Amino acid sequence: MLLSLLRSCAAFELTTHGFNVLYPFTEAPIIPVKHWRLWDIGVTWKDINPARGVWNFDRLDAVVDLAESLGVSDLCLVLGCTPQWAASNPHAPHFAPWIGEGSNSLPKDTATFDEYVVHTVNRYKGRIKYYQIWNEPQLADFMYPYTDVNKLAAMTKNAKRLITIIDPKALVVSAPVILRPSSGGVRRSMKYLSAMQKVGWPVDILAAHLYPDGTRGALRFAGFARQWKKLLRDTNAPKSPLWVTEMNYNLLQGALPDSKIPRRISATDRIARALGISRIYWYGYGTHTIAGTLGISFTDNSVGSESLRALL
Repeated sequence: MLLSLLRSCAAFELTTHGFNVLYPFTEAPIIPVKHWRLWDIGVTWKDINPARGVWNFDRLDAVVDLAESLGVSDLCLVLGCTPQWAASNPHAPHFAPWIGEGSNSLPKDTATFDEYVVHTVNRYKGRIKYYQIWNEPQLADFMYPYTDVNKLAAMTKNAKRLITIIDPKALVVSAPVILRPSSGGVRRSMKYLSAMQKVGWPVDILAAHLYPDGTRGALRFAGFARQWKKLLRDTNAPKSPLWVTEMNYNLLQGALPDSKIPRRISATDRIARALGISRIYWYGYGTHTIAGTLGISFTDNSVGSESLRALL
């Protein structure tokens, strides 16, 4: 089955590859990728807007400046992580401890999110190309409760309107669905996609995070991608580019053996092409704060980095 899938990829365009750059981030990846997703590096809403009327873009300015100095002009910024002062529930349970209380609660007044969008897009007009509205809403770490999914869809619709007014060339990326059963799988993915359908699909690009479960490999990636495409068909999603905005293997199961990494990266690329996935952002470039979290490490001269360099 895998062989027939890989043989079919010739009819599709190349899949481009990028990185989520991990915190702390002060230097450029040695691999000359042109696509960076900005998320786990201290540039969220709570970092930028720590108190009502207080704005601090210093770190995001530094990252954007670094990218441009290296010829990287293709940036995707995740808009999300509510500052505690703006949260509907400032003490919502299950928040990601590395982000902080309230960050997984949608804002009490969505006008505060609109203000954040306006400040950010005005500042980076013509410099940041893509804005992704929220990270992994299926996980309580990032959005609680999940019954707020319709509110998130409405926030996305208004963010799209504001972004288009301020920077007509900027594009909006949907929040990522997660097909892994332990993260809500098909049921929660469908709930988000149905909410987006109700508000008219106010995005330009559709996203998913397709981490295979445990130690499963490229075939599991392919299976999740097929499920995702079926859900999009079932909810009458537009014919938009498909992006996997986070991807890795062996999540929380330890490092893959070096001998398996080149084949795994190559198979992922070929499957993505065969299934019409136009971009993958590997998670991530740098050292994760929790050892053994990622199966494939992307650091200076790691096997993962060298394998991706060879692919590119």
